Amino acid sequence: SEHFEIDGIDYMVTSGTEVIIYNWNGNDFESIQAIPMSPESMKYFEISNKGYIAFGVGGSATIFLYRWNGTKFIEMQRLQLLSSIPTIKLEYNTILGEGYLLCVSSLHGTLFQWNGTQFTVKQRYVPGETTFMNAALTEVDGHSLLMLAYDSSVWTSVYLWNGT
Repeated sequence: SEHFEIDGIDYMVTSGTEVIIYNWNGNDFESIQAIPMSPESMKYFEISNKGYIAFGVGGSATIFLYRWNGTKFIEMQRLQLLSSIPTIKLEYNTILGEGYLLCVSSLHGTLFQWNGTQFTVKQRYVPGETTFMNAALTEVDGHSLLMLAYDSSVWTSVYLWNGT
């Protein structure tokens, strides 16, 4: 599940046989929207104070991106991946003022860059003989880093952002 806040209202997203979006009415969470998909991963993030949710759905080789329109989330873009292996990690971060969405499956990763209206492919990562276990976009001591783990306990590849 994913919890977030929009305009002072708490929301929660859960998934099972479908995605259910709830908002807090002051007493409990009530269902406000159902989306017919069963994602393996989801990530809420904001770009220029607008809410977005990305859903990674196995078997489709697609990340489904939804934007908040003030009352519900509407589909705005489909991002194509290299294969239909389920997405294990979706990570959003801002690097040098630019928005990036990292989508990682066990066999590959794709870094998408926000161009002001949509995401475009920035770079793809293929680990070779091993499989991805985790990924993170982060900043450490003023340096932007992409970290990829091929083992669940050790960061095995760390990429320093060079600005291109």
